[in-house]
Parts: sequence; structure tokens; C-alpha cells
Amino acid sequence: MNRNTVLMLGLAAVTAAPAFAQTVQIRIENLQEPGGMTRTLAGSDRFEATADFGRLAEADVIIVCLPTPLGKHHEPDLSYVVIAGEQIGRTLRAGQLIALESTTYPGTTRGEFLEAIEREAEKRGIKLECGKDYFVAYSPEREDPGRQSHTTSTIPKLVGGLDDTATDLAMQMYAKGIDNLHRVDSAEIAEAAKLLENIFRAVNIAMVNEMKLILTRMGIDVWKVIEAASTKPFGFMPIAPSAGGRSSMRPPGLPVMRAPPTSCCCPAA
Repeated sequence: MNRNTVLMLGLAAVTAAPAFAQTVQIRIENLQEPGGMTRTLAGSDRFEATADFGRLAEADVIIVCLPTPLGKHHEPDLSYVVIAGEQIGRTLRAGQLIALESTTYPGTTRGEFLEAIEREAEKRGIKLECGKDYFVAYSPEREDPGRQSHTTSTIPKLVGGLDDTATDLAMQMYAKGIDNLHRVDSAEIAEAAKLLENIFRAVNIAMVNEMKLILTRMGIDVWKVIEAASTKPFGFMPIAPSAGGRSSMRPPGLPVMRAPPTSCCCPAA
């Protein structure tokens, strides 16, 4: 595998770039810069920015970091992910590894994303088989803008491929810039894990925000309450009142997008 990685659009892409810039060549496609980070990277001979999707054919690895905003009915808009898959399919060649990092519902990587790649490749008359000629994996971004205690390189990263070889290759690629990798059995497990993380955060932030409203009216300092509760060594983790992050607002409607119609009862603990 040559040292040439492409990342596409968004905060996750720009924050991921420094993690790899010391070990691989980075090319950012269709860049929208949230800050001055790319100006710093531009001084490196390992970094290049371009808006030419035709150059995707040059990449051995393509990391897709794209937004999945919610529609008016809280349904996920996968148009950016699908368009990216189509662009990749138009230049797809044997030997490429493609990793999706966008927050989405389980089945997207194997479904809409791979289907878009295959659809455009077939239009070119290209007969390439996923898992044999090229490889696709999912590895959710775990960014927390503003946090000083962790960086992209030090945050443990989940990696799950559409097949074992894809997972192997993705693990090798991410190891060049990430200190701690956790292999999972499938892309679907990694997709679902990302949703579980974000739903956990969203639910707990909402709960603490409600507690803050109630306690403030009672003249009780919520921060001191959280500090006191945090002395419990199990069954509790401190969550601060806040508006939540960009991803935490997204997940509640995502799991049902592919959930089969069924009824179930979860027994009380």
C-alpha cells in the first residue's frame, strides 16, 4: 500500500489530517475549512488541497468524512455520502481501500454507500468486486472540538470492514496515525456503536439540563450536585449541562431507519 491518503470535506477530515500528515501523503478533496489548520498543513510537502475529484484515482486510500444532516422529519440525509460514493465509483480502480467515517445508521456502508460506488463503476464498464479487487470499511469519527485532553491520534478508533481483508487493511492504514485501534466484526457493529455513543450522550445531556432547570429554581447549585454525585465509583459518570455536540443531536432517529418491523420487551434490570 502506497502512502497516499485522500480525505473529503468537513471538520472530521481537517482534524484527521494532522494525525496522518507525519506518515502519509495527504490530499484533501472538496475542502471546506473550519479554521486555520489547513494553512499550517499547507507548509508540509505531504499535504495537498484540490477540488478535482478526477484525482481520486491516484489515491490508494480514500477516507470519506461527510455530514449526514437531518431532514424536517428527522430522517438522515445521506446525499453527501451517496454523491461521494458515486464520485469514487467514477474513478474506482483495483487495490483501493475506502473508509467511511460519517455518522449514519447501521447498513449504510454496505448499502447506500457501496451501491453508489458499484453503480457508477458499472456505468464505466468496470468489473471490480468489493472484497477482492477493492475494499470498503467503516470507522466512525470521534472528535470532540475544544477538548485538550485528547487528540485525533489518541482517541481509540473503531474499525469494521465489509469483510475481514477490508478490516485488516483499514487497521493497517489507521495505525499510521492513530495510537489505539479496536477491531470489530463488521461495519454494521461499528456503525451501531457510533449511534450508541451519541445517543448515550444526548440522553444524559438532556437529563442533566432538566435537572439544572429544576435545581436552579430550588436554589441548588447543579455543579456542586454533579461534583458530589461524581464521588460514586460506579454507576455514574459526570455529564455537564450543555447544548450537546453536532453529532449528539442526530442519532435518535437513525436506528429505526433499518430496524425490521418487530415488537420486543426489554426486561427491567
